[in-house]
Amino acid sequence: MIKELREEAGQTLTFAAIAEQLNAAGYRTAQGKTFGRGTVHRLMRGDPARAPVPAFEPRVLTEVEIESLRKEMADSLKAMLERRRTPKGERP
Repeated sequence: MIKELREEAGQTLTFAAIAEQLNAAGYRTAQGKTFGRGTVHRLMRGDPARAPVPAFEPRVLTEVEIESLRKEMADSLKAMLERRRTPKGERP
């Protein structure tokens, strides 16, 4: 791809110019973002690309998992409310 860009431009390209060309051609990073000069620089150095964002895969929770989450949330809420009721000077 870079070789094609150089040939098209007929000159040495900066990282910013390469990023601009990649973005104009519709290319995106592994995370779906546009390229910046830092990304191009990192790729030219041979650094590995960042891992793509994993796709969210919903799953059905069991009744036991749901009850466990409800208890955990209730305990967290109770602890938060207790902290709010304790005057500032008496907090640990």
